[in-house]
Amino acid sequence: MRRKKSCWVKDCANKQGSFFEIPCDPKRRQIWLDILARFVDPSKMYLVQPLVCENHFRNEDILKSRSGKNVLSRTAVPHLYLVI
Repeated sequence: MRRKKSCWVKDCANKQGSFFEIPCDPKRRQIWLDILARFVDPSKMYLVQPLVCENHFRNEDILKSRSGKNVLSRTAVPHLYLVI
């Protein structure tokens, strides 16, 4: 059984659409973590694979891959609908 996806951002109830992993590249990862530090839901901190849903990205940050899957541009960072 597949685990339901859950956005790491506090008070975000989105459970559908595209979800994106925090980047592996150390510099990009740190930028994301610095931005998200104030907005992470503490109850989701245990998640092995932290995900951020498409609601927190600008439309122009979300691209289509050759297979039709949504992917993020290299410069995308979460910044929309972040609530303290």
